[in-house]
Amino acid sequence: MADQIPEKTALQAALSAMPSTALASENTQDPQVVLHSNLVKSALLNDAYGKRCRGRSVAKYFSQVNRLFITKYSTSVNNYIDTYIASDYRSYKVDFEHQFSRVLAQKGGCDQAKEQQWDKQMLDEFKDLFSQAESAEWYPTIERY
Repeated sequence: MADQIPEKTALQAALSAMPSTALASENTQDPQVVLHSNLVKSALLNDAYGKRCRGRSVAKYFSQVNRLFITKYSTSVNNYIDTYIASDYRSYKVDFEHQFSRVLAQKGGCDQAKEQQWDKQMLDEFKDLFSQAESAEWYPTIERY
């Protein structure tokens, strides 16, 4: 199919189709910020897939990342999003889900995505990013209001 994006990972393919919302920050190029931001986006991506293609309403992966962030960094993922990814986590999460639906439609829908093992690839990417974040010695600087 002409709509397939063969060389990119599932996360890269989905994110490349989404508008850039990165905050201008001196930390934008920090590899740890990139890692943790990709982990958050991967969780949102897996949850959006679960909601759209599996009828799952629980934000399973986002909750898993939130537990990690609260336990390890004493901050929520929503605060992390506000500081490092977008200025409003609520709008960002809604926009992310809408953009995911567009990307999924371009892939040919849930059946095509599953046939191409996109769900497995997304989950493998999430597990890898989560493992890296768990072992990271970095600590995010989050402004408390």
